Amino acid sequence: MYTSVFETEAEKLQLIFEKIVIATLLEQLRLDASDLKAEKHVLEQESETTTKELLMLQSEKHELLKLNDQLSHDVYDSSHRVELLTGEVGILQVQLSDSQKAYQMLQKENCMVQDDNQFLKEIYDVREEKNVLEEENCSLLHEATNLGNLSLIFESISSEKAAKLKTLIDELDHLHGVCSELDEVRLLE
Repeated sequence: MYTSVFETEAEKLQLIFEKIVIATLLEQLRLDASDLKAEKHVLEQESETTTKELLMLQSEKHELLKLNDQLSHDVYDSSHRVELLTGEVGILQVQLSDSQKAYQMLQKENCMVQDDNQFLKEIYDVREEKNVLEEENCSLLHEATNLGNLSLIFESISSEKAAKLKTLIDELDHLHGVCSELDEVRLLE
């Protein structure tokens, strides 16, 4: 009988010990669950922030693409205008050359007929026309040079924008990677 009481007491102590262990494990599980819940909340906030940043970057990318298209269009228009002006300059150079030949011919005629005042007036007019054509030619060459410089500036700006766009795309790809990792973390939970 003494053995039976002793065994009963031992069983009670064993049950009490098991209850304490179970209570301790439950408390630990409750703390772990609380930590996981807090961590989940932080990850959700980070995910929301990342999503907002991603949307902002997509909007910026869209704006940069529009700007890049506009700059490309402007560069194309400038190049076309330079080509037109180059053609016009070529025509004016031919006209100038023709005018110079005519002027030389008039000079020869002037040597043969020095007394003809009317003839001298025509030579003077040709000189004036030559001067006007030379001024127009200089003006057109100056404008063509300016347009060429403008074209180079637009190309430089376009290159800078393309580099920025590449950087933004790389950052966007990185953010996609981060989002994928967050999704994997959620799936693991």
